[in-house]
Amino acid sequence: MKVTAHEMLEINELLRMESTEVLKMQAMLPMIADADLRQEMESCITTATHHTQALVKFCQANQLA
Repeated sequence: MKVTAHEMLEINELLRMESTEVLKMQAMLPMIADADLRQEMESCITTATHHTQALVKFCQANQLA
């Protein structure tokens, strides 16, 4: 698969953004007292983690890493 330099920058930015958001949400989690909000935040963390893993697998499968 041929990926342009611009596409590689986009993939890099997506990985950086998702990883940063996961770290932020994990840091905020202990401060959340509301059970519903806590559950929503945990769901967001799980989703963002899956997105990051999928992007990494895509890069590895296409020898972009």
